[in-house]
Amino acid sequence: MLEKANEYLNNRLFNSIWIECEEPKKQSALDLSQDIIKGEYGEGIKQHKNYDKAVYEEALYLLENENSKRFKLQLQGVKSISVDDASESYKSNANILISPYVKQLLKGKKVMDL
Repeated sequence: MLEKANEYLNNRLFNSIWIECEEPKKQSALDLSQDIIKGEYGEGIKQHKNYDKAVYEEALYLLENENSKRFKLQLQGVKSISVDDASESYKSNANILISPYVKQLLKGKKVMDL
């Protein structure tokens, strides 16, 4: 899968994080992406026409957010944060591990549908 992911992501806009990563880190991101997607949508999602593309995009999303404090706070369950006059709230049931683009690619496919 790594070879196909490289082919896909090397030609994608905003791909610098992917290109800069070492192969083992790319493979780890792909493995985690598959686990996240299958965990959310079930094993049957592998039959979806956009599955591979979704895995590649999810791997890139994870790498992009690896050092994001905001992403880590959301993963820890923080519901809102305020700094001076600015505040931000997060949905408690939103699965932030899955990128919005991947959700769009796999739209409408949940475990119960597969």
